[in-house]
Order: sequence, then structure tokens, then C-alpha cells
Amino acid sequence: MPSYVRGRERRTLSDLDIVRLYVEGLDSDSIAMRAGCSGATVLEIVRNAGETIRKPGARNRKKLKLTDAEILILYRSGQSGQAVADAAGTSTATVYNIVRAQGGTVRPAQRSKREYAARQLERCAKGGHPTAAARRARKADQDG
Repeated sequence: MPSYVRGRERRTLSDLDIVRLYVEGLDSDSIAMRAGCSGATVLEIVRNAGETIRKPGARNRKKLKLTDAEILILYRSGQSGQAVADAAGTSTATVYNIVRAQGGTVRPAQRSKREYAARQLERCAKGGHPTAAARRARKADQDG
């Protein structure tokens, strides 16, 4: 594999070390700091080695307790998005994004107005605006 040494200083990591670190999951900027080069140089080395470059932001996704396939199975079995998110150790938004990415559709929320208002009151008890929640709760009681 050719070397990509440019400029005045030499890198402190070999091309093979850079590719190995990237494949292990380290992001290009962290590798660049270790190697003494730019993130773009790291990505160039990885591309030339024949490895696939991850999408920007993909490195920030934390490791879930369940695989994407397991999340999809649980969601399709009828469990709520919140229940699946709790089991996977993530947010409902992540669950819904995984479902959509796998070609599935997200079910509409099944909460009644009363349940929604009660949840809003709980949130307000944690420091939200109490009058807005109280108005929603009264309206939900009136609507039944």
C-alpha cells in the first residue's frame, strides 16, 4: 500500500494502522489527531485500502442492547415503540428510524387524549410550564 506522506512532517501511524483503527470503529478525526494528519487524509487512505466509508454521524450511534433485526421483530409483533425503545436502551425516534430504514411503516400513536394529558402533567411536574399542561388536562377531561 503506498504511503501518503505529504507536507513537512511525517505521520506517526502507518496506513495499515489507520485502516485498522477506522475499521474498528474509531472516527476519522480521532485517528487524524493520533496520526498527525487531517481527517480527509485518513478517509483517503481508508478508501484507497478498499474499505467502506461510514456516513457522517454514524459514529455517534451508541451500541444498542438489541440488533436492528430484533428491534424490527419486536415492533412488528405489536409492541409499542416506547416498549421496544426501553428494551433496546434507546429513544423511540431511533426505533422509528430503524423501522423506516428497514422498509417498515410506523404505526400511529394509540394514546387517548386523557393519557396524553396525564403524560404532559407528569412532564410539567419535572419542570415544564404548569399552566399549559393544566389547560390541556382540563380540555382532555371535557372532551372525554
